[in-house]
Amino acid sequence: MFYANGQKGKAGAKTNWPYPTIVEVTKLVREVSYLYTDSINYLLTNCLNPNMNIGKAFASALYKQFKVSLPEDTKAKIGSLLSAVPDEDTEVVLTLGCKGSARDYYNPDSCWWNGYARSRDVLEYNGGGALRAYNEDGTLIGRAWFLPYEDWIVVFNCYGDGNLQHAQTWASLINKAFGWYAEVVKTDDFSIAVADEDLFVNDAAGVIVGTKPYPRKKVHVRPDVNAPHIYTRPTVKCAVCGLRVSVHNITEIHSPLIHLDSNLVCNYCLNTNIDTISAGKYAGQLALSSQTIFMSDNRTYYYKDPEVYCDPFGCWCFTEEAINVNGTLYAPCVIVTDVYGGVHVRGMDTYQYCLSCGKIFPADDPHFTEGCNEN
Repeated sequence: MFYANGQKGKAGAKTNWPYPTIVEVTKLVREVSYLYTDSINYLLTNCLNPNMNIGKAFASALYKQFKVSLPEDTKAKIGSLLSAVPDEDTEVVLTLGCKGSARDYYNPDSCWWNGYARSRDVLEYNGGGALRAYNEDGTLIGRAWFLPYEDWIVVFNCYGDGNLQHAQTWASLINKAFGWYAEVVKTDDFSIAVADEDLFVNDAAGVIVGTKPYPRKKVHVRPDVNAPHIYTRPTVKCAVCGLRVSVHNITEIHSPLIHLDSNLVCNYCLNTNIDTISAGKYAGQLALSSQTIFMSDNRTYYYKDPEVYCDPFGCWCFTEEAINVNGTLYAPCVIVTDVYGGVHVRGMDTYQYCLSCGKIFPADDPHFTEGCNEN
């Protein structure tokens, strides 16, 4: 292990781009492209490549994202503008685990302290921790999580002020602070193979960090999710909504009409997503609300009950009330009857309304060729 709990490093970093600088860079880029300030700002926050000078890194990012090539003199001017922005003294502190509050890790609203608290258990159990950035006044200005991966660590879920929201900034900062190799792994090549409920990852890219270059293109981390409950209480996954809830907020259900991964359902889903069938062949059985039909007799039926029928238009009726039209059954609500007692399906071209008398006739009835004389 090449890192230690409490390890610190200092570096000068461009954690924020002054707005006047962004405007000046935009003017230069606009000489050869259609891009506006928002696009330029996005590129600037992603172009701090520790392996390139800053002007070349920006030009490379611009081409990759928008296929815009800059003349050499424009690259040089942009490089000078960006280089003139002073570095801010930044201290990076590496700590193992994630003890403390969400505010101690920059984001007071972090889901890792709310709905996805299990993430902290899994991170610590797998030997992971946090990298935190502080400005020269000692104010916390950013945080990223990390997990061990072979002889390296993988940094992800980057948060922070300004440029510290982006993986590329953290790669540059880690490289300068500790002297480690740090390379951004793009979305298609980066994954942490774990369910959100066990470790919530919201970063499209990660950073692979180590004392030597990473030899491969792809990074696929597989943490052990069988972690003890370090920061959380035991929970159970609801088979309906998929959320993990307290064991005191779970009910075991049994019904031949419900086919889920387990019989454990949270009390919220039990009350809102599951109904008791009140009529028909399956009366008294539990069923998912999405598979129940509330009929005109104010009773609930299972959707596969032979007593109810869904016609080709998605309209439900009692099977005995369905009307046969040319061999197909339809609900009464989609049927119209002409003056001769013939039945037609609404929207079809087998009938017509007479605009004069308001009655319905077969489409080819002489009423329309001879003219309506009822008014």
